[in-house]
Amino acid sequence: MSSPTPPASRVAALTPASFTRFELLSAAAAVAGTLILILIAWRSYYAQSLFILAASMGALGGVGHEFAQSGGRIVFLQRRGNGLYLGSLTGAVLGAIAGLLMIRGYLTPGVAVPYGQVAYETFTSGLALKGVVEALTDRPAASPGAQVTAGAADDGV
Repeated sequence: MSSPTPPASRVAALTPASFTRFELLSAAAAVAGTLILILIAWRSYYAQSLFILAASMGALGGVGHEFAQSGGRIVFLQRRGNGLYLGSLTGAVLGAIAGLLMIRGYLTPGVAVPYGQVAYETFTSGLALKGVVEALTDRPAASPGAQVTAGAADDGV
């Protein structure tokens, strides 16, 4: 059984030929940053450095979300037609913060730290936090002269 082929427009959007020069540089910077984060996470896992592991794996989660969303094209904050894109740099910062917040239960004395589980939990927390923050900014702002009537801003959420 053959796997379904993705739509041609989606494939074309992710090929390097469709990237602008700035987007290529952004993707290269994101890949380089990701490799550095992987090395830091690997080293901190074997050195059993809880804070560094949490921050680096959380940052990897935030950058991973950016790769899944835009292919690494966006490094800095950008406002586009459908909302605000945080970019890989902001994703790394948010992910690192989420990772550090995830380890608070392991900071009590006498608690055995399962470093593999910590790596997984902090990665997914960084991934999730970046996704949630971008989902909250997914709607474009109203134009400056637009009138908002009562109930128009409430969409039932």
